[in-house]
Amino acid sequence: MNDDLLDSELQSIFDNQELKTSTQIIILDSARKKSVGVKPVERIVDKKEFSMAAIRVSLVGVMVAATLLAGSVNLTDISINLNSKLNMHSLSKEIGSIVYNESDNERTSKISIVSQNTHGNQGMYYYKQDDIAKDLITLDSSLFDYAFCAVCNDMGNNIYNQVGIGGRSNIDAVIYYLKYYSGIDGTFYNEYVSEAFRDVSSLEEYLIKNNYVDKAGNPSFEVFKQSCNLKAEDIYSILQNSNNKGVNM
Repeated sequence: MNDDLLDSELQSIFDNQELKTSTQIIILDSARKKSVGVKPVERIVDKKEFSMAAIRVSLVGVMVAATLLAGSVNLTDISINLNSKLNMHSLSKEIGSIVYNESDNERTSKISIVSQNTHGNQGMYYYKQDDIAKDLITLDSSLFDYAFCAVCNDMGNNIYNQVGIGGRSNIDAVIYYLKYYSGIDGTFYNEYVSEAFRDVSSLEEYLIKNNYVDKAGNPSFEVFKQSCNLKAEDIYSILQNSNNKGVNM
């Protein structure tokens, strides 16, 4: 068969083919027929149909899905922002704003009770444990336990440093002053605090008294902190509704 005739027939098939019709076309490679020692090879090609309407629908679906995904990320971000207010580090600052004595114009950011009572001298930093105790005592009883836990948490690795009165650790010195000031008549008398630390001289004794112990029965600050974290929403609500100075959430 003449190659030119074959090519003309193929061209006729292409010219007369309608769109959106699935057609199997036998392509005969005339160039290969002319090659020495090579037989012609038939190649079957399945021509796929594509509908622009279907493509548009698919694209719209992808765009909607992307929009929904972006929306879900934004909602997650909002949730994260709300939950960030409920961690102890953030709530400690809010509690600190209640007892802050200087005018609002002198400090724009909120800092914790521990930070307010951290002082420096020639590159050395130390806590004023008695002032920490006084600040804690001025809080309402609904906030005290959480605030005390936050003070322990904010001290971090310095909590057991033996630099307090009589060689006590930082936190045990705070407890000493809590017992002292809350138990005498005067500005800092506080029956709730006095009772909370009755027969208690150290953090370990406080933890045992309140059953903050691990599975082995040993005093555990982590158990205390976990218990307080469960009350974070209540503390947040109290701070929001409080009329005390400096609370502005």
